[in-house]
Amino acid sequence: MAKVADKYAIIRSMTHRQNGHETASYMVQTGRMPGGRLVFPMVGAAVTAMKGLDKGSKSLIPPYIVLTQPQGRFSESGFLGIRYKPFATGGDPNAFKFAVEGIVAEGISDEQQQEPARAVEEAQHARPGLGRRSAVGRRRAGQAERPMT
Repeated sequence: MAKVADKYAIIRSMTHRQNGHETASYMVQTGRMPGGRLVFPMVGAAVTAMKGLDKGSKSLIPPYIVLTQPQGRFSESGFLGIRYKPFATGGDPNAFKFAVEGIVAEGISDEQQQEPARAVEEAQHARPGLGRRSAVGRRRAGQAERPMT
């Protein structure tokens, strides 16, 4: 966190006059009071719309993640639509071995889970250029051709 400390701020002086946690959380996350037919997006959905999915993100990690299950209005995509809803991990983060539901199949050991990554690593050591863009691809992208070691 220290490496990116110039990119965030910790606000300790924020107050509100709402006694209800859900209402107050909705206000903080959207900047609006709840009510009416229009549901406003939470900050995670808004950031996803501004910097994530619509900007051509090629990341394998979803831009908006909620631990366990979405909690009502705490993880709304609002009028932005279902595309901006968070990825919910499921599971119990307090468990001895936390696993994201749907990513790791039950009954697979840690060793079995890591096998494909080891196989790719071994193949890359056997052939150093494996997994890199070819010289033709680099030339098309305007990059200089580098000799393979």
